[in-house]
Parts: sequence; C-alpha cells; structure tokens
Amino acid sequence: MASYPITERRRLVFYSRISIMDNGCHEWNGCVNSYGYGVFGFERKSIQCPRIAYYLAFGEFDSNLCVCHKCDNRLCLNPDHLFLGTKAENNADRALKKRNRDQRGTKNEVVKLTEEEVIKIRKLYETGLSQSKIGEMFGVSQTNVGFIVRRERWSHII
Repeated sequence: MASYPITERRRLVFYSRISIMDNGCHEWNGCVNSYGYGVFGFERKSIQCPRIAYYLAFGEFDSNLCVCHKCDNRLCLNPDHLFLGTKAENNADRALKKRNRDQRGTKNEVVKLTEEEVIKIRKLYETGLSQSKIGEMFGVSQTNVGFIVRRERWSHII
C-alpha cells in the first residue's frame, strides 16, 4: 500500500508549492523530475507529487497502481483530475489520447545508427558477412546486428 504519513508541517510545505490555475489544474511549482512530474522529498526519497496529492485526498492506495491525469498535465495535483489505474490502463489512456511518442529509428535520442546504415547492414548480411564482422564495422554488437537482420529492431525500415 502507498502510504505517506506526512506531518502537518510537511503537508503545509507541500501545499505551499501549488498554484491554482484558471483551467482548474493545481500546478506544482517545486522540483520536477526528468519525466516532467513534480517531486517532493519524503523520508529521504523523492516521491512523485501526484502520488502524494492522491494520498492526501483519498488515503492509502495500492502501490502497484499509477496515479493518472484526466487533464494530461503532469504538473497538475488537483484530486479531481487524478485517478488510479494499472500500468496497462495508463498506457492505453496515453495511446487513446494520442500522446505516445514515436521512438522508432532516428527519432530515438540514443540511436547509434542511421536508416541508411541499417539498410547497409541488411545488405551486407545477405552477402554472407558475419554478424560479428558487420557489428565491428558499424560499432554495434553482434546481438544488435542480429536484431536488425531479423527485423526485431528497425522493423519500420524495409
């Protein structure tokens, strides 16, 4: 169970960092993590603010559940805008609202190869060159080359 027994003083500090907006969202003005969610220090850990806001409004909840936003505003802590859902339900909600990011190929910020290199890797493999040798040529692992030639990665490239 997610339980955050916050002292009255910490509760006041938490609420002091929230601004009520014209659109009904209660936006967090404190620290934000790399995913864009507010975070608040609690017992030497950073906890996502929507989880704390949900707990303060509704009490304990299953810690395996996600706190989701009806308003799609990651900084919003308005209890009326929050609801619980499984990871699958959260992902389905995101997809339904067309907020999925396309991370295929060069749209992924940690990509090592270009689309042209992927095409070359597949052509080289068809000539009989080993996956290990191809990997050395392109600075990627043999495993990665295997994923590419089997179209388990970069499947959108023909």
